[in-house]
Amino acid sequence: MRTIRTLTGSLLCAAAVAIGNGCTESGDHLSPQFDAEVEALAVTFGGDEVIFFESEESKTLEARVTGAAKVDVEAPEGWTAGYADGGVTVKAPSAKGEASGVITVRATNAAGASREASQWVRLNATAPEVAFVDEGTLLLAPGETRTLALRTAHVVRTEAEAPFGWKASCEEGSVQVQAPASAAEGALRGEIVVTAYGRDDASSASARLAVVLQADPVRLDAGGTANCYIVSEAGYYSFDASVMGNGVYRFTADGQQFNILPSEEATDASLQPSGVKLLWQDSPDMIREVALVDGRIEVVVNHIRANALVAALDAGGTVLWSWHLWGTPRPVEQPYPANDFDRSYTLLDRNLGAWASRPGEEGVCGLLYQWGRKDPFVGGAQAKQQGYESVPFSDDRSHPVYDIEGQRVRFESVGALESIGTMIYAIRNPMTYLYGPKVGDTGYLHWLWSSTAHLAWGNPTGYTGTTGIKVIYDPCPPGYRLPAADVWYDSDTFGDDDNAFLWDEVNGGRSINLGGMEVYYPSAGYRDYTEFRGYDYGEGRLWHVGYYGDYWSNSPSITRNNQTGTVHYQFSYHMRITKSYVLMMTNEGYRASGNSVRCMKDTE
Repeated sequence: MRTIRTLTGSLLCAAAVAIGNGCTESGDHLSPQFDAEVEALAVTFGGDEVIFFESEESKTLEARVTGAAKVDVEAPEGWTAGYADGGVTVKAPSAKGEASGVITVRATNAAGASREASQWVRLNATAPEVAFVDEGTLLLAPGETRTLALRTAHVVRTEAEAPFGWKASCEEGSVQVQAPASAAEGALRGEIVVTAYGRDDASSASARLAVVLQADPVRLDAGGTANCYIVSEAGYYSFDASVMGNGVYRFTADGQQFNILPSEEATDASLQPSGVKLLWQDSPDMIREVALVDGRIEVVVNHIRANALVAALDAGGTVLWSWHLWGTPRPVEQPYPANDFDRSYTLLDRNLGAWASRPGEEGVCGLLYQWGRKDPFVGGAQAKQQGYESVPFSDDRSHPVYDIEGQRVRFESVGALESIGTMIYAIRNPMTYLYGPKVGDTGYLHWLWSSTAHLAWGNPTGYTGTTGIKVIYDPCPPGYRLPAADVWYDSDTFGDDDNAFLWDEVNGGRSINLGGMEVYYPSAGYRDYTEFRGYDYGEGRLWHVGYYGDYWSNSPSITRNNQTGTVHYQFSYHMRITKSYVLMMTNEGYRASGNSVRCMKDTE
């Protein structure tokens, strides 16, 4: 190690004064002369090599000092150093402090003259460490605040991250966590992440702690299970994911007992899901969070006026069942007068999936359903008249849908050949529209290749005396079901009289005033049932928005109910409205069509 001796500028000046010249800028100087007292002062310490230290490590470095009355030692910030008995003891910092610097030994004699020498020191790069003192999951009530202790080493600073709606801030050796005031204002669960940095920001470590908001969800199935639940305000909700729809898969009709479970392997309507997934939402931020907890699906709804489909999954990720969340202000019940069969019904004031009920309002059209399926398909992106322009699922004009990350996802459509024209395929693929293959030159098949397809919506005998029952494939919310076949069979109310059921020239659809209530049926169009590709329709394309409104009943056609074999035509009754005419219930529609649904009260 090379010894460094330093003569300070002040000492040179003092030496110059001592010989009578002072400090000048002259080029002529006498050689410096030192008296014996100054000449005897000396410091031997350090060199040009760097000495490395571990965190908090102490080392004693050799230092020789002669002729000194006082010895001072200076160290970088955070370091400590002291001189004693021919050595300088240096201790490195543990966390805060300079990573490197100079240890300086300064010796001063009785006359005030001084000498100094120095040594570079550096702290080895030590990885920071951080951990929560308490492990496990932190459970907090809404709005609760908790201070959590941290174990740290070699840490200069810390930062904290929290889930949506939660707060976290680091203090000396701890982190303070505050839960959101409610599930509607923050995440149900997540992680508090504390990141610790060493002297170099490139060196860091993190600690994670799971947090759960202890809030009770509103039970959407308090009035019974179903395939659809109305959500009328933002909040935290749950429903039973262990049963198919309302659980009714056996019923008697026309003296026969029927079983409509989706597959031969199923022995009852129970489900045993392993996971959950948001399949789609027609607003990118309607649903913020979904979870499966003890056989129940929990969901956080950010806002309404939108729709979503949530699925229960098996261990391999296959859809076991799915449920429609209908985000709408609470629909109004509208009682209809007695029809031509002297039967009265009460229906909701809006289409299933609509969040509005008056002509011209956004969101008035709702969703579209293939006959016998419980899961909806989106309609047009606009509620107003669009003309005859057909819109395939892949078209940007089709109502867009999104995943839970807000990324756009799309429906698809395929021909319902016998291999996939099954109820179990439809259940596992609720975003696949199954259009009917063509048979000869006369018609198209139903999407469901089954001799019992006419049972799917619980009223196989039509309006010949029964109104049917709510079954596991019914798409309506608790307390409501698909309308009976004769709901609109009322010449005085829903006939072609232009003074009663009036056509709306601006918005499309028809309206009628019933006892002071406006009953409005928008012309939401339909999704095509065929495989035909000419004229831009077929394959599930949206058609006739603003011109047609087709509304399913729960009844198959009583005149075309030939259910034998694998090649058969399939029809069901629906009401059709157009500008020119109204077909109350004599119209037979192909079941592969995607039509509107207007739910009726289940007590009738």
